[in-house]
Amino acid sequence: MQNRTLTPRFLLVAGLMLIVGCDTTAPTPVGWSDPIPPKENRVTFVTLDHDVLFASGAKTMAADQAADLSKFLTSNTVGEGDTVTVDSSSGRASLAAARQAAVLAELNRLHVHAVLASGTTSSADSVRIHVGHTIVTTPRCPDWSKPEADNPANSPSSNFGCATETSLAQMVANPADLVRGRSNDKADGAVLARGAELYRSGGLAKTLSGNSGYSTSGLSGTSGSASSGSGVGGSGGGGGSQ
Repeated sequence: MQNRTLTPRFLLVAGLMLIVGCDTTAPTPVGWSDPIPPKENRVTFVTLDHDVLFASGAKTMAADQAADLSKFLTSNTVGEGDTVTVDSSSGRASLAAARQAAVLAELNRLHVHAVLASGTTSSADSVRIHVGHTIVTTPRCPDWSKPEADNPANSPSSNFGCATETSLAQMVANPADLVRGRSNDKADGAVLARGAELYRSGGLAKTLSGNSGYSTSGLSGTSGSASSGSGVGGSGGGGGSQ
């Protein structure tokens, strides 16, 4: 009688175990969710200020102030793409202009492009420098937070895109270009292509004449070179006769 009671219970437990075992839904790792957020660099615009202090009545920067300015620029990696303006000190206009020019000259010596601003500082013996600086922050990399085993959906790795974004952040000269590129006005491809086309079609001379500049006779402008060559040969012949 007891064996007959245990048999149905055993079969029920075994059936429940089979049902649970057939569940194909993979457990979601703690702290992980699909789809993967893309790895992207983050660009931030910040404003930095630095005050250059002058001695009372002085028109030139002291050595320690020049050193502090250089340290400020270096520690904040101020350079290409940054916007630098120089305010004027309050007080006499002539003295303020001289101090502003001295700071501008020092920035130019440090290879930092700056322009004069219309603002004035509250102190009569200081000139304020404003810097518009761009900072690029890379994503958290490497990122191996997603388990690599059992990936039936073939979803990307959590580390996908890390190498590309990190390398781009290291290579870009001006992080602001990651937000908006700059126009290239230093080269005109259409003009260069037209010059190559004229050269290949014979529209431009391919030889130099005896005088300065290119020959205007096109491909036939070799007479100058020929006459120059004959002159050299003649003098050489004369030397042989002696």
